[in-house]
Amino acid sequence: MAACAAQGETRFVNVAQARIKETDRLKAQISVPGNQLRLDLTGQTLGALKAFVARAAQSGQIYAALYEFTDSELLQSLTSIGSRLNIVLANIAAKPPAAGKTPEPPENDASWAAIQKAKAATCLYRSPPSDHIVHNKFLVYADASGPKAVLTGSTNWTATGLCAQTNNVLVIDDANVAKRYMAYWNILKADEQAHEKDPKSFQAPPMRSFDAKSLQIPLDAKTTPSTLTSWFSPCTPKPRSKSKTKAEVEPVETLSGKVTVYRADIRDRFSHGQFVAKPYHYGPLIRKIEELLGNIRESGPC
Repeated sequence: MAACAAQGETRFVNVAQARIKETDRLKAQISVPGNQLRLDLTGQTLGALKAFVARAAQSGQIYAALYEFTDSELLQSLTSIGSRLNIVLANIAAKPPAAGKTPEPPENDASWAAIQKAKAATCLYRSPPSDHIVHNKFLVYADASGPKAVLTGSTNWTATGLCAQTNNVLVIDDANVAKRYMAYWNILKADEQAHEKDPKSFQAPPMRSFDAKSLQIPLDAKTTPSTLTSWFSPCTPKPRSKSKTKAEVEPVETLSGKVTVYRADIRDRFSHGQFVAKPYHYGPLIRKIEELLGNIRESGPC
């Protein structure tokens, strides 16, 4: 039994080391702008993100709220608009280091430094308490007359978010929807400014009160009427306890009506914007990549 256990442990170590090498090789490729594997796996996601930012290349402003933001190509795209950028960025603390190891800097520190260097008009680095999470990933485009469009969806602005997960991007060209997100962005800004003055104030009552009020916004009124219903998070009166109950779960942005019927196909469109997601045939490959990038588990009889 002892020999069998030793053989199993050796097999586990060998497989784990091989998987780590393969994962590192994959991460290296998908992090390089122009790499063919990166381009194949992003589908139209990368182009949709960059195209939205480019709306402010000559005029207007981008108001961004982002969580993970480490992709070099997207960072260059966003910082290229300089003072036309306004951003609330999450400060993601690194995991505690192993004994004797040097602590890693927060994940977004390098991007934060580049944003400051680009002289963004508004830049706030949002540092949540350890028991809170800020998971925003949306942009609002506004011209001289006000908010005009919003980009949202599930895509984090990282190489793995672009290439190793089945994410989507939703662009909505509707002034009323954009105004709704712009109002939320201003709430985030005010909450962070209050937090910087008083560390105990975070996701305070004014923010929670705003978030708790849903809003229905008509879309496509002149063609096929539909409705977008939005909530923002956190929307409970106070932070939830460690033991979550069904009633305490905080909803995030919710879309209803015609917008939700679009399948995960890059060709889908609706008259007020664009829905971009990985097409179906990427599914098996992406699931394999997610497996490689996830926790390494290997077991079985020796």
